[in-house]
Amino acid sequence: VVGIDGDIGNTLAWRAQVSPNGPWSSDWTAVTDGSYATLGAGLTADGRVAIAAERQDHTAIDFIDEAGDGAGPVQSWNAPVSLGMPTGVSQIHQICLIGDAAGRISVFALASTGDLWWIQQNPDTVVEETIQITPPGASEPITITVPVAQAPAQVWGNWQSFGSEKLAFFRAASNADGRILLVGVESDPNSRKVLVNQQTKPLTLTPEEWTGWTRIDNAASGPGTLTPTAVLDREGALNIFMIGKDDDVVQIRQQPPGALTWSPWIRPGMVDKTLVNLTSAFDASGNVVLVAQDENKAVYANQQIDAIFQQWRGWQKIGISQGFGE
Repeated sequence: VVGIDGDIGNTLAWRAQVSPNGPWSSDWTAVTDGSYATLGAGLTADGRVAIAAERQDHTAIDFIDEAGDGAGPVQSWNAPVSLGMPTGVSQIHQICLIGDAAGRISVFALASTGDLWWIQQNPDTVVEETIQITPPGASEPITITVPVAQAPAQVWGNWQSFGSEKLAFFRAASNADGRILLVGVESDPNSRKVLVNQQTKPLTLTPEEWTGWTRIDNAASGPGTLTPTAVLDREGALNIFMIGKDDDVVQIRQQPPGALTWSPWIRPGMVDKTLVNLTSAFDASGNVVLVAQDENKAVYANQQIDAIFQQWRGWQKIGISQGFGE
């Protein structure tokens, strides 16, 4: 778990399990020096924790990843790498970090003005290399030329804008084939459109290679009031859930899995409470799990048991939280 610790000068701090599936370390430990205002976290292609965080003075966004294998409570961290700031942006409202189909990190930064920006690790370059091999059954080597992938000279690309669409908040998720999908809610309080944008192929280098923002809310869903949450189900389809019409949970699903088209909006069972927070994930069997919070701090859970027929166990109250928050 990583966060910004207000008790130690707004520094990045972490805690971890001391062994896989085991208990947690007792204390928060600083990741690096410096103060930060906003962060996003995720994983590198080889499973190390990665953080993108805006400095508290709003001068740059730093990328920091674990050094070594990250096992147990003794993690060390690589030195921060400055990604700079998007052109003309003075402050960041939200950051998301996610890997693409090849495991390359993408960082998305939502400016306080509502503009969304994107920076990603550059792909490997391919060079031709001449080598000698001895074919099976031969006694003399031959010389051949083969393509070889090499790390790029510049690890990170440049910040790119996703256009004029203004967002209040957004979230990033992965399709089953690794293509990234973004779902966001526009900042206009009078409409609060829910918009999706996803990569058209596993390797995209510019925003023009994405689908462009597509509106998915309608009268059945109601407008977007809070950040939608997206998760893959057992059939490989992305599902988007949000608190929509009547302050209850509504859902839309890729139809078919991995497509750019969506099902009608439905409700995965009524909670029958005024909900204020919602998140999603999947369990060890790949079943979608939802957790929601109502206006009285009660917490509810629901588990999907069949993705094709959209069967759910039903909402259960699982506790009371101490406060509000995502």
